Amino acid sequence: MNDREMVKILTNANAQPVPRGRDEYMGDVATLQADARGRVLFYVNRGSVYRSDGQNLERFWPKEKMSVGFAEVIYSTQDYVFIGGDKGLVRYDGRRFQMLTGERFPFLSGVSGIAQTPSGETWIHSLAGVTRVATAALQRAFDTGNAELDIKTYGMSDGVPGAPVYWNRSSLEADAAGRIWVTTSGGVAMFDPRVPAANRVPPPVKILRVLADGHSFEAMHGLQLPAGSQRITVEYAGLSFADPAKVKFRYRLVGVDKDWAEGGASRSSTYTFLAPGTYRFRVLAANNDGVWNRQGAELTFVVPPTFLQSRLFYLACALAIVILVVLAFRWRLSYLTDRIRDRMQVQASERERIARDLHDTLLQSVQGMLMRFHGLSLHPGLDDGTRQVISDTLDEAEADLTESREQVAGLRSARIVALHSAIEAFAEKLRRSTTSEIIVKMSGEERILERIVAEEAAKIAAEALANAVRHAGASTITADVEYLVDRLVVRIADDGVGVPAQVLANGGRQGHFGLRGMKERAAYAGGSLEIKAGTGIGTSLILEVPARHAYGRGSSRNWLGL
Repeated sequence: MNDREMVKILTNANAQPVPRGRDEYMGDVATLQADARGRVLFYVNRGSVYRSDGQNLERFWPKEKMSVGFAEVIYSTQDYVFIGGDKGLVRYDGRRFQMLTGERFPFLSGVSGIAQTPSGETWIHSLAGVTRVATAALQRAFDTGNAELDIKTYGMSDGVPGAPVYWNRSSLEADAAGRIWVTTSGGVAMFDPRVPAANRVPPPVKILRVLADGHSFEAMHGLQLPAGSQRITVEYAGLSFADPAKVKFRYRLVGVDKDWAEGGASRSSTYTFLAPGTYRFRVLAANNDGVWNRQGAELTFVVPPTFLQSRLFYLACALAIVILVVLAFRWRLSYLTDRIRDRMQVQASERERIARDLHDTLLQSVQGMLMRFHGLSLHPGLDDGTRQVISDTLDEAEADLTESREQVAGLRSARIVALHSAIEAFAEKLRRSTTSEIIVKMSGEERILERIVAEEAAKIAAEALANAVRHAGASTITADVEYLVDRLVVRIADDGVGVPAQVLANGGRQGHFGLRGMKERAAYAGGSLEIKAGTGIGTSLILEVPARHAYGRGSSRNWLGL
């Protein structure tokens, strides 16, 4: 067997088939590394990470699940596999992949080398330079997903000869003595962690000023910025004589930033479109050896609201909405009132037609019959007793005819005046046939009523008075008409035996329509009827009609039009 055949056997013998996409070619391996158990892990350029023990080949991390971008380096320990790439660092513990992103930790962007030392330190080579971090702290960051890391980063000013070199091996290695070797574009560098850091003094940090939409303000606690400031920049500085350019910052705007943000060497932080309110800004600084000033500096500033953001504006909007609702309600109410009035006008026209027919037919016929009976009463053959009976009957018929003419005239009238007078006239008739005292009262300024309201109210009052006389056995019956500004009220009360609760619950006695008819008349007039009664305590009937129905368009209204 020659050397070439031997190579073929090492690469292909007993290998299991692996699914491959159109852009994945097994011959284009970019990164190669052995793990703690002797297995080889390799990354296919822009594809997946595979693992092989020489006999079997498995897809260790599928391409579709990779989150580090291009996998530059694979590093294996006894417990974990680390994969570094363009977008951060991933740890695999045998069950799951966990990632720290370069966006959250800038020193993890473009990782090209990883090494861990027995002294408990992890060294990472990336675009930021060579960074030293405690291994336990790095593991806590993976476990919690969000933790602070004390790091020390060495760059070209510290002797690193160039940028990271990305091959298929780690660009950083630790030797048996714990020294760190780094390959760069400018050569090889060696770090000895046993040499103590020269600078252990944390740098003082100070907030210098605040820029709001380009206007500068001195940094002082409780600073009041212009209302509606859109772009706010806080400028700060950290003092270090050893290496000022290596001072690093972390900052946080309490209530906006969930955690500390890595500011790097930048001396300012900018926020846009902050809501009105009071804010507290904090900033920390670290020297060239990564020693942090934990107390840092703090500034409280206020962004006042504009008029459009103020409570007064919100209150004005709420008031405007209320006014619009009221106007809409008023319009709707006016619309419904006009519809009811139009319907009532149609009914009035029909009543006038009926009145004309009654006047031209029935009343004229009755008048003719009365004239004939009057002529009959003058017949000489009648005795005096019969003539007297006929005469009395004619008088009563004449009175009824007169009342009928008044009723017909009422059908044709547009309005009825003095409701209390109509009730008084009916009460006078009742007084002739009862010993009960009937009292009719009027209060308020007398108003002209709508015809239908006046008619229905008079009929309801007449029905209530008649019921009190016939059924209540009352000694006193009172009828009170109140002309109020916002409504018409008619009260009929007696001190009689009252109405049984069962009758009220049923809306009247079986076969009688008095109570039900009065409620229907009240609804027809646009009002409501309430009956208060009980056995032995008398009866009180209250009719209420709103002013817009009782007094018509001429009634006074409040500012809502009600």
